[in-house]
Amino acid sequence: MYFNARRCVLLLLCIISAAHIYTWSQSIPEGNPNLLNVTGVVVNKLTREPISRALVFSPDNRMAALTGDDGRFQFKVLRDESPQGIFKVGTGVGGTTTFLARKPGFLQDPDGTQTLVPPDLVIAIALIPEGIIHGRVLTKSNEPAVGMNVQLFQRQVQEGLWRWTPSQTTHTNSSGEYRFAELAPGEYKVMTQEMLDSDLESPVPGSQAYGFPPSYFPGVPDFASGTAITLSAGQKLQADIPLARQPYYWVRLPVLNAENTPGLNISVLAQTQPGPGYSLGYNPSTHRIEGLLPNGTFRIQAHAFAPLSVSGEATFTISGHEVDSPSLTLGADGAIPISVQEEFNSEWNNQSIWSNGKQSFKLSGPRVYLHVSLEPVGDFSQLGRPSLRPILSRPDESLLIDNVPPGAYWVRFNTYRGYIQSMNSGGVDLLHRPLVVASSSPPQIDITMRDDMAQISGAVSDIKANGDSLPRRRSIVPSQSPARVYCVPLPDSNGTFQEIAVMPDGNFASVPMAPGAYRVLAFAHPKPRLPYRDPVAMRVYETQGQVLNLVPGQSEHLQLQLIQGD
Repeated sequence: MYFNARRCVLLLLCIISAAHIYTWSQSIPEGNPNLLNVTGVVVNKLTREPISRALVFSPDNRMAALTGDDGRFQFKVLRDESPQGIFKVGTGVGGTTTFLARKPGFLQDPDGTQTLVPPDLVIAIALIPEGIIHGRVLTKSNEPAVGMNVQLFQRQVQEGLWRWTPSQTTHTNSSGEYRFAELAPGEYKVMTQEMLDSDLESPVPGSQAYGFPPSYFPGVPDFASGTAITLSAGQKLQADIPLARQPYYWVRLPVLNAENTPGLNISVLAQTQPGPGYSLGYNPSTHRIEGLLPNGTFRIQAHAFAPLSVSGEATFTISGHEVDSPSLTLGADGAIPISVQEEFNSEWNNQSIWSNGKQSFKLSGPRVYLHVSLEPVGDFSQLGRPSLRPILSRPDESLLIDNVPPGAYWVRFNTYRGYIQSMNSGGVDLLHRPLVVASSSPPQIDITMRDDMAQISGAVSDIKANGDSLPRRRSIVPSQSPARVYCVPLPDSNGTFQEIAVMPDGNFASVPMAPGAYRVLAFAHPKPRLPYRDPVAMRVYETQGQVLNLVPGQSEHLQLQLIQGD
């Protein structure tokens, strides 16, 4: 029923859109010299077969049409603005209009780009068939687990690093079956969430509680050991997950220093292999963390952000009986001062105005151009992303990151002036190593800023005007090239990652950038999933691109070969 309803809604939208197109077309005289045709075809990227009844549309929804049985479509558009303001080709970047396509069972190509359409152009829009992961969840007695929550995780690049992130959640039907659809190519993991099969509202005194701990495909007890499913476009993969029924025991851990804390966020990690799946709650009336867990060793992390930012953690082992110790003590989260040393050679007059509602002040110095935040190292950390404290009363307040729970963090930054030459804390190089916060008084972060920046420019060979294989009949305006150049800092380099757009003629130029050692790569299309911070993942490009070591003030001109088919 779900898919039929979705198709009906899509068909209705298509009919409405088609009616609007017909109305617009009737208002454009056929003899109008500015009347142009945009024609094309929607194809399956894998088979190159045409896709019929696909909806082709402009992002502003002013134009839409269904493809015919041969997958082809046609629009009549005006080259210039008409007196009626019907439609104008040339509202996009470089005087181009973007068209997209969609159809149930197909997805946008994650490795492609939106199709940029100069007037009078024959274009091809490729869609990829959806991937599907499905399976059954069964107990050891081969009975279906009914109503079991199943969680899907996808491996994605965030801040240049691969991370496992939650994707979809579903639950099993009466046959123990689950299904995840509309999946793009990539890596996935599937797990069941724990489920108790005892009545906790009215338990029988002295009775044993039972439940099903989290299980990770293909039936292992921790996330790290779970098999990563590599899904290709259009692939349908079955992933059955067996469950093991186990006894559960009460956990009642006292929380100290919690008198003024109305609530706590509780995360439960299996001590041997941290990962998602278990849960406990906080009872503010008894100041205890309570719930049920199976046998094993666990680490509890508790966080509260109001009225004060406090946190605490405890580790304990369950071995055939309930536990009521150790106590978890809440302590104030850390505050990290930031000291900035400016070694600038040029003047910079950009200032910002700050107001507290009563007075306005001029801001200068690092407050204007520098932003610093902390990103937790672990995939499943719930530490949040602490950042610079906003100005509370005076414009000359020191830079400070407060409310930082204990843990390991990558220090992330953005600067609108110069570059960070060095960033250290307690002798640790934070440009390449994580910051470990172990107490409420961590050492300050020392940053040195400079502005003797470097720059690169050059040309990329083998640029194709529109990135497709169909012929161009007539070019009214130049097309924007989808090609990109990426400057990837080498390991232990102080350089910063940069993405550079390539012009239609193949030329490119960077903005001023930090000196350092880089591998410069040119791709035919943008690479939003490039794991540029992962040295192991970047080894596939060791023989490609150019390596250069930029010194302060250097300008370098490069000739790059386009990396095709990637």
